[in-house]
Amino acid sequence: MTDDNSWHRGFGDFSRHVLRRIPAQLAILPACLLSLPAQASSSEWLNFPMYSRDSAHAVHLKALKLRPDGLLEAASRYPGHNEEMWSAPENAQGQHEYERRLIDCQSGLHFTYETRLLARDGSVVASRATPREDFDTWKAEIASRLSEGQGLETWPASSEIFLACAAHADPTLLARRAAEERRQNTVAIRHEPLRKALAADVSRLWQQLGFRPALQSFAKPARKSTRQIFATLQQRFAQWQKPFTFLASPSAAVAKAAPAQEGDFQLLAATPDGMVRYRQPGAAYYAYSDITPPLSGAALEKVAGLDVVYLAHCQLGLSHPEQIIWRDAAGKALARQAPPVDGLLAQLRQRDSSDGEGFRINVNDPAGAGGEAQAVCQAAARQCRGETPAPADAAAMLAAVNAADSPAAMLLAVRRMQQAARDQFTPTCAIGRF
Repeated sequence: MTDDNSWHRGFGDFSRHVLRRIPAQLAILPACLLSLPAQASSSEWLNFPMYSRDSAHAVHLKALKLRPDGLLEAASRYPGHNEEMWSAPENAQGQHEYERRLIDCQSGLHFTYETRLLARDGSVVASRATPREDFDTWKAEIASRLSEGQGLETWPASSEIFLACAAHADPTLLARRAAEERRQNTVAIRHEPLRKALAADVSRLWQQLGFRPALQSFAKPARKSTRQIFATLQQRFAQWQKPFTFLASPSAAVAKAAPAQEGDFQLLAATPDGMVRYRQPGAAYYAYSDITPPLSGAALEKVAGLDVVYLAHCQLGLSHPEQIIWRDAAGKALARQAPPVDGLLAQLRQRDSSDGEGFRINVNDPAGAGGEAQAVCQAAARQCRGETPAPADAAAMLAAVNAADSPAAMLLAVRRMQQAARDQFTPTCAIGRF
């Protein structure tokens, strides 16, 4: 049991498990009543080693279970144990601690509700439920942060919490690992230990921390349009989101008409997954004035200005022109031209090349993902919400957080509040014809 399990534990924080301090006045559950199997196979433990040949830190794959409310049941094993938490006979038998927790994979928020003491063979020596006062402290800390507008910490983040969510999103992971263990056990001479073979799964899951747009598929940009690139990105982004979106958020299914021009842009269309088309009349003339219009002779002489139609991807914070419309002095369209996508590909390469981790997206901070298209995305989101007053909704949702009386109720209340915040920056309905 940790001192503070409100936030994600990164690699530098695991040492806190050795220094756990939890009141000991808890009922001890007899080991015979507990279901954790002794001598569990290697394949059901997903290791996140902290030092050379560390096999103690591990997510228990067989403990992962999605509840009907979309929360994930999970458990992780840690080396050593807090001697003050257990009796002398229990300490004599104990080797590891095993924390059972609820996780909301949409926000990364989690709560450990039980800690078990394990013997060397994996059998359960004793168990302690998390005290009520620890829950109250955890809830108060989160409510305070939300009420002060601090929000939750970055998610997804490097931790066993992320590994649990990512592992559950791969339904074939446990079966593949069990098959590998059986195969290794039938080989007379092993060239590498089983743990090394299974470690490849962890490396693969860590790569999912950042969104990876697979830029090699856009190697021939001349054959791609802005819309085609955005559609491909959205498909890959939706796939990347799967570990963090077990339950779809409610959305308005009815298409809405595009509103009148707002500010220096006109909203044209939007999709429920955060793609927005908008027009800037004349605002980008100088940026594209060096592009030769597809006109000649008298028609070319009539060109007095241009409009630019853009596409925006709200979650990725991308925006790029889809079409340039050349107009005469009366505003009549003389020609339409699709600009090159080199600028968009340059944005993608820049975002993906700095540290090899792809797009590091914080789903708990939707305001940070809007980029230059943030105003457009917010306008589309307002259209979908029907101009629902955000402050009143936020106050009601914060009240629900404060009223939560259990870890599950707390996690779900915060999820609703986080989703409402996202809905202010990303459209949840269809607008116009996309």
